[in-house]
Amino acid sequence: MNDRIVVDPDILLGVPHIKGIEVPVWTVVEMVNAGLTTEEIIAAYEGLTEEDIEAAMKYHEEHGA
Repeated sequence: MNDRIVVDPDILLGVPHIKGIEVPVWTVVEMVNAGLTTEEIIAAYEGLTEEDIEAAMKYHEEHGA
């Protein structure tokens, strides 16, 4: 599994999320699909990086989460 994406039953009820900032993968995917730019998504969550967004999209493609 990508080291930027975490699945932990004690955090967000096991929902896949970005390590360290607890933003669910599905949130990032929805923002990308809604047409937000990388800069807009990063601005919405302190600590989020372009690499985190890429990891979330890859995780979604591989796991459908």
